[in-house]
Amino acid sequence: FADGPSRVLHRAPGLADTEIEHAANAAKARAAALGGQAERALRMARVLAAGGFPEEALPLLAKAIGHGGAAKLAALGELPADVTMATPAQIRDLVDCKALPLEAMATLDAVSAAAGTPIRAEVERMLEATAEALAACIEGADAMQPKFGE
Repeated sequence: FADGPSRVLHRAPGLADTEIEHAANAAKARAAALGGQAERALRMARVLAAGGFPEEALPLLAKAIGHGGAAKLAALGELPADVTMATPAQIRDLVDCKALPLEAMATLDAVSAAAGTPIRAEVERMLEATAEALAACIEGADAMQPKFGE
């Protein structure tokens, strides 16, 4: 019931959001939506890997990390309005400034380099590393300050 986004039914005129509050609320909502997309891609990857299709899970892991990085960038106020996926360079920057764990970049590199059918244990490791990276993307979004690269 309370998992969905909230909305204001009525607000007294004296309590109207300032422009800054409105922008912050919009950034939080966008980060939450991108985080949801990242979690969905990770869930799909888990299902495919468990169902015997680990090679089909790998592109979804890259997608999950890209959406997760975009969620973190949106929370920081660093994601352009028309972008929904962080690039590998942006993810590397987030890892370098410790906004994401090192495993995020390592998993993205491993997914990109994977050829053929991956070993089940390797896929499980990548699934767990992606889950940890997404947790880092999503859990601290409310506490983050805009403009991380300054």
